[in-house]
Amino acid sequence: MAFQNWLKNHNSLSKKLFHLLTVTLLTLSLPLAFLLFCRLVRFHYLHAFLPLSTPLPSILSADRIFLLVLISLISTAAFFDNLLGKSILLPTKSSGLSAAWFVLCALQIGMALGIDQGTEISIDASSLGLRRSLWCRLMFFLGLHTAMIQWSKVAVKPVVDDTVFGAPMEENWSERIAMAVSFGGLWWWRLRDEAESPAMVAENMMELLIDPTMADFCGLALYYLIVAIGFVKILRSFVWFLKFLLRERKEESSSQFSQFKGIEVV
Repeated sequence: MAFQNWLKNHNSLSKKLFHLLTVTLLTLSLPLAFLLFCRLVRFHYLHAFLPLSTPLPSILSADRIFLLVLISLISTAAFFDNLLGKSILLPTKSSGLSAAWFVLCALQIGMALGIDQGTEISIDASSLGLRRSLWCRLMFFLGLHTAMIQWSKVAVKPVVDDTVFGAPMEENWSERIAMAVSFGGLWWWRLRDEAESPAMVAENMMELLIDPTMADFCGLALYYLIVAIGFVKILRSFVWFLKFLLRERKEESSSQFSQFKGIEVV
């Protein structure tokens, strides 16, 4: 009996650890896909100026567009979710869960198509031009983290919960801490040096009087869309803080008024 209880607890713990690891890794697929997209953008930009003997593989051009579309859709959904204060998607329904499966698999396929070439490109994005201001980089950091958390809630966690436990599970602090630490490590390792590539490439092309392609313009728009997500996040936090202060002040005033009224009655 004791052995059966130990085995049951051990299996439950193993399942929870597997769930935590799977959710964290699949959640990181969004910033990793953006990192790969940044490297493909730089690869296309440098390929136009360097006398390379081999032509640009068409699969990389298609993969850049594919990743751009997927990341843009996810970031746009995260922007409206934070702007409205509620999720516009319903992943708990069967149709929403199927869509989450589709987008999750599509993102993994997009990363797999360009990961071989992307790992070979490790040029510092600062060589492409001037870095953004600290305030802009901070908003981008918050925006990408917010988009990643929204991506986890809408797509990753419903899929993993349904696969591992067969039912939706409440998010706990261990998942939040694991995702925050993992994203912070990824940012410090590569993202902080390469995340500005889409904006720098498009601006450099315009400075050199080279007509940017539609994909270059969309990459520039994607960068500032993520910055906008960070700005909305900061604005909502500021509004929440003001409401908190006003509520505390109102409760304090009500308490003082009640005490004054009680003394007056006596």
